[in-house]
Amino acid sequence: MTKIFLIVILVLIIACVVLAVIIKCQTSKNKTLENQIENYKNSYFELNDKFEKTMEELEIEKESKEKLAKKLADISCMSIDDVLSELQHD
Repeated sequence: MTKIFLIVILVLIIACVVLAVIIKCQTSKNKTLENQIENYKNSYFELNDKFEKTMEELEIEKESKEKLAKKLADISCMSIDDVLSELQHD
């Protein structure tokens, strides 16, 4: 009877050790995955900031092109003397 009791206790101890090892491995895998997620999140925010800055730059460039096109249209309607006087005053 004592031998059976010792065998049962030994099996329970081995099961607990195996479970502890499995839990430790899963915890380390979870930490690795959390680190990867954090890296991806940081990369996303960096790319999003770059995208927003690029969109702002494109909007500024679009406005500048519209102003330039308007000025060129105005100049094309002017005579050479008017263009020269505009250049001297601006």
